[in-house]
Amino acid sequence: MPARSPLDLRRDARENRARLFAIAKEAFATEGLGFPIDDIAKRAGLGIGTLYRHFPTKQHLIAAIVEDRFIALADEAAAFADAPHPERTFFVFLDHLAAELAKKRDLGDALAGFDLFAKTADIRERLRSSFAKLLRRAQDAGAVRADLEVEDVTALVAAVLPVAGRAPGSAPRIMAVVRDGLRPPATPKPRRAARRP
Repeated sequence: MPARSPLDLRRDARENRARLFAIAKEAFATEGLGFPIDDIAKRAGLGIGTLYRHFPTKQHLIAAIVEDRFIALADEAAAFADAPHPERTFFVFLDHLAAELAKKRDLGDALAGFDLFAKTADIRERLRSSFAKLLRRAQDAGAVRADLEVEDVTALVAAVLPVAGRAPGSAPRIMAVVRDGLRPPATPKPRRAARRP
């Protein structure tokens, strides 16, 4: 049997990594982050050595999934930033951002000791830049208060995320209040002077 070319080996390695990654994403999403990493290799039909060549630890695998989510979110923010209807697109993306951030809340313990903040710095800056453009367009359209910065909005979204002790199902109600608070205050109608008798 002839030796395989380096191109074939690289293509196989890319395909193996993609298969492991897809299976890990699905397993962690449906069965939680406690899902054993060895079982991911089994589901992919690959040896554990192949998994560890691509992802040396479970933390590396989880971090790669989080990084992939940030990339997708940054791409979506860029697309939304140039979409028509700035008011609608801003609030649709805001809800999407809140949903995505809520998914990451369970990662603290799983990524202990892994510097995800540094690893995702460039992607987060790209996300911030696109979200800032989306915010400015909504402000220019009169749909969002003009005195807000993108950090203000992301802080409000973070405050809505589920935390221990908060009533389950409260996030949508709180998010509705945040959306209302982001809109410019209504200008009061001038009061008519009372008629004198």
